[in-house]
Amino acid sequence: NASELVARHCEYLAEGMRDCREELALRLLDDLDQSGSELESGGSILVYSSYEATQLKGLARDFPHLADRVLAAKSRLVDLEPLVRKAISHAMFRGRSSLKIALPTLVPALADAYGADVIGDGSAAAAAFARLADPALPLEQAEVLRTQLLVYCALDTRAMVELHRSIILLLSSCEEAHTPSSAGRAGAEPQPDAIAPPPSSSTGGSSAPPVDVDRMLVRELKEELRRLGLPLAGNKADLSARLRIAITMSEARGS
Repeated sequence: NASELVARHCEYLAEGMRDCREELALRLLDDLDQSGSELESGGSILVYSSYEATQLKGLARDFPHLADRVLAAKSRLVDLEPLVRKAISHAMFRGRSSLKIALPTLVPALADAYGADVIGDGSAAAAAFARLADPALPLEQAEVLRTQLLVYCALDTRAMVELHRSIILLLSSCEEAHTPSSAGRAGAEPQPDAIAPPPSSSTGGSSAPPVDVDRMLVRELKEELRRLGLPLAGNKADLSARLRIAITMSEARGS
């Protein structure tokens, strides 16, 4: 049961003053529980760019004795970015599909997670790690940077978990919207799509006022989702994301 799964964050931050790549590879493989004939039997490893694949390929090249295990891990990578770019359309994307654009749109609860006191992106993380290699860096500053890097890494883990969850909810909503009801399958007149297009001016209908999802209470979110025939499971962030997606799909159909 997916609702019973518990996310566990594993982290490793190398020391900036020595080459820790082999140690990193071993820790990664250990966390992925890769061994013997089970090298390729694990589940998918979700990423959001080609960066991880490139780094794993480099580790396999530089440490031949680990190559088989590292490449087995690489074979399990699933990049969510092309899926979001090609299959999900949202006005808030503004033509882009980077994680820092897709995340606050599909997972509003994490919209402000990468705040001013946290390293905000991969470039800033790389710069911070490079500073750790400076022998002149005071110990106090090094500890602050390490803490910030670990917080950033934990946020990235949570972001992937929540983004994947949001995409699964979106897919479930679409399946619900396009699956005939049991009454329809029994021969009664099938129900219309759960996400109906707005009334057309040619039929004399008037457009409903825009829905301010951010101001809606959980009760109101559920009422609107129930009206659309969409699932009611999840917390407020899940409900809000589902309703935003429904509204976007409705607008797209009506355009």
